[in-house]
Amino acid sequence: MRTGGHSPSPPALAGGEGGYKQSSKSKRLKGVRWVVESVNNLRHPPHPIRSIAHVRRSVPPLSPRKRGRRGVITAAVFPICELILFAVILSLTCAAQAQDIVAASQIISGDEIALQDGRVLRLAGVKAVTPNAKTFLESAVLNHALVLQDAKPDRYGRVNATASVQGQAQSIEESLLSQGLAFVYPAVGDDRLDSWLDAERQARREKRGTWADHPDVPAQDAPILCGKYGFVAGTVSGAERIKNKVYLHLGEGGQTDFTLEIAAHFLRALRKRGLDPLALQGKKLRIRGWVKRDIYPTITLSDPHQIEAME
Repeated sequence: MRTGGHSPSPPALAGGEGGYKQSSKSKRLKGVRWVVESVNNLRHPPHPIRSIAHVRRSVPPLSPRKRGRRGVITAAVFPICELILFAVILSLTCAAQAQDIVAASQIISGDEIALQDGRVLRLAGVKAVTPNAKTFLESAVLNHALVLQDAKPDRYGRVNATASVQGQAQSIEESLLSQGLAFVYPAVGDDRLDSWLDAERQARREKRGTWADHPDVPAQDAPILCGKYGFVAGTVSGAERIKNKVYLHLGEGGQTDFTLEIAAHFLRALRKRGLDPLALQGKKLRIRGWVKRDIYPTITLSDPHQIEAME
């Protein structure tokens, strides 16, 4: 029954208006903390950024007001802010991981450099085979600032990366190759190998450095390389596919002196390079890799760049 001229006040919402504001503020503070932690983790992210959805799931939800224009604007703008934040974090993370600048403090060998921050750099994709490589690095690299690209740790605790002296366009690896002080040591997925192989072939043609007295080992002499990394040259005497592997046989007079073992998943990449292992009968090839002892001396292919047709 009404006792006065005023309508009774509506029942208060649980938590009240003040409780709603406090909850919204708390969630926004969580969002700010997430941004700060993300920025702090740019150089050493605890886990990879997989997708925009992954970032969206990581961000605490902000409950927009369900009434008024302000809530509509918040609901529309916040996803855009998420996308912008994701793009900024991703670009900064990639930049931090892609390049690293540090000085060279000591030359350990022709392809290993001690860095000023205590790490050891292993030059990616090449292997030095002459003492002159170390001498070259001591004169051209020691105490200079180096730009490391695509740095990754290897199983020996070193940093495996492509390196160049700061301010120079040519990489240290390419300099070593062009002077015949190293050869290409293929690493899976390295998109620089084609240009590096060109530099190596040029040094080989001009008999620079190690190529003055480093001929290929004929297939019939491949047993001397067992347990070592080397170059084997010979004519393809036959090829066969057994299940998911192709076996390429090299030898003179139709006999087998050496075998190259190729997993079937490499066939497409080899065909793109103009090398179909099942159609190379009578072709002369140069194959690089670790030689193991089997029925015949054998190299197991780990990268398509290990095979090249000889001129």
